[in-house]
Amino acid sequence: MLGLRQTLLNHIEFKIGNGDSLSLWHDPWHSLGPLISRFPWGPSILQLPETSKLSSVIIEGEWHWPPITAMECNEIIQNLPHTCRGNDLITWRLTGGEFNTATAYDVCFTRRALK
Repeated sequence: MLGLRQTLLNHIEFKIGNGDSLSLWHDPWHSLGPLISRFPWGPSILQLPETSKLSSVIIEGEWHWPPITAMECNEIIQNLPHTCRGNDLITWRLTGGEFNTATAYDVCFTRRALK
């Protein structure tokens, strides 16, 4: 079942708005995936608690990260996605943004059977 989760996540796109609805460390909004998986010490080094929302590093639609002195954390600020005004949006890439169970089933089971 956990393998299905990753399969489905590959077809989800995060459009970053104000950051209020996304977890900074746990949601896979970054191309690196959930930041906590790659940078488990990130919350303490950057002084951004593990419970932080993405909005803690977005001000008026612009990225505002604390100074990053740890070389390992520089990877976070490279390739940041664009932000837009408004709310965050999670879209399903396969059907014009609208999730439906038929395409999810196809992705998880039909395509898997072809492998």
